[in-house]
Amino acid sequence: MKPSERVKAHFGRRLSKAVACHRGLMLVVNNNRNQAALETMLVEQFVMLTAVQWESFLNDLIVAYVLMQPATALTSLQKRIEQSIAGKFGETAARCVSFDVEKPTRRQHVVSLLDPKDWNITVGSANEVSAKANEFLAARFAKRFSLGKADAEFIDFSVALRNYLGHLSDGSRTVLKTKIDAFSETTNAAFKATLGNVGVYLKTKDASGITRAVSFASRLIVISEKL
Repeated sequence: MKPSERVKAHFGRRLSKAVACHRGLMLVVNNNRNQAALETMLVEQFVMLTAVQWESFLNDLIVAYVLMQPATALTSLQKRIEQSIAGKFGETAARCVSFDVEKPTRRQHVVSLLDPKDWNITVGSANEVSAKANEFLAARFAKRFSLGKADAEFIDFSVALRNYLGHLSDGSRTVLKTKIDAFSETTNAAFKATLGNVGVYLKTKDASGITRAVSFASRLIVISEKL
């Protein structure tokens, strides 16, 4: 199995297991006198965990694709190094510097080149996902990250939701509301609603009894398989 396919399969298994555990916990708190508050806490924690796992998945997938065909990433790195040297010491100094990195054959080698601080490659929107892919990946891989409108809207929503759950600030809530209001594709219809309490929003069930929290994880699994 190719490294990229292993990363996608691992993400799908990990999130599916998390969904099963989350549903089990929701059953445990059923009929508890604090059921509503506990359910709110559980869906918020579950969605936060899911969003963080998605961020980690994107990092691992980009690294996997670079490992499969590293030339584009090395060229990008060379240009950034030359630009940095030129900015500090001038164009003449930049032309005097020779850049030569052997083809990376190990994951940690790729990580050390792309993410030297080891904080994961981060993205703040669907457009940034596409930009990172175009910067680091061969064209045949990068084109996978040019998401359709529905998937792009959902990724932007997932970032806003993760930021709100991480900060609980008025500003992040405003951004989240904007992303929910911006949903225009029927694929995301289940997530378009008036935003009141975020926990209540996430534990609201559709006609088949599935909460938005679980649907959130399911949508990310579907999108991951396209990348």
